[in-house]
Amino acid sequence: MILDACRDNPYAGATRGRATRGLARLPSLKGSFVMYSADANEQALDYLPDERKAGNSVYTRNLVPLLLQQGVTINQVAIRVRTAVMRMARSANHVQTPAYYDGLNGVFCLAGGCTTDVSAQ
Repeated sequence: MILDACRDNPYAGATRGRATRGLARLPSLKGSFVMYSADANEQALDYLPDERKAGNSVYTRNLVPLLLQQGVTINQVAIRVRTAVMRMARSANHVQTPAYYDGLNGVFCLAGGCTTDVSAQ
């Protein structure tokens, strides 16, 4: 599951209304892999300040090309997209740390080309 959404409290500072803590972490789901575009209590950038508002978010623009690379595990995708998004967010004086939670048992590549030998990865 891939979620490109803010995880902060949209009602922070409000005196009335529903209280929320943003998009919460999912409970442990064996056999699942969940990627978030931002860590808990963070806002996800839709675009950088010098960009127009059209197109995909900073996270999605970095994620999609990685998903298409053969031989790249889903774990490697998560780490590479995190690194790229953190760098871009920092350039805009923003903190965004994509998070992931791994409940998979084995190696998984979306575009194929994975080896079944985990030690080779």
